[in-house]
Amino acid sequence: MANRKYSDETKEQIVKECREIGNTALVARRHNISKHTVYSWVKKAKETGSVRSLPKDEKKKMKEIEN
Repeated sequence: MANRKYSDETKEQIVKECREIGNTALVARRHNISKHTVYSWVKKAKETGSVRSLPKDEKKKMKEIEN
């Protein structure tokens, strides 16, 4: 599989689908994404409540962390 970038919306939709179906590996196969990638999104969503990435700009990072 190629190294791809996925939008936050796509990640959230796939994580939601994993929760509904209850089978992360199956969802990964349906979307032709590595199961390890999908597992990491699910884990991040559990830990932080979202799969959204922090902005690269340090000021924006600090602003988001403070809020």
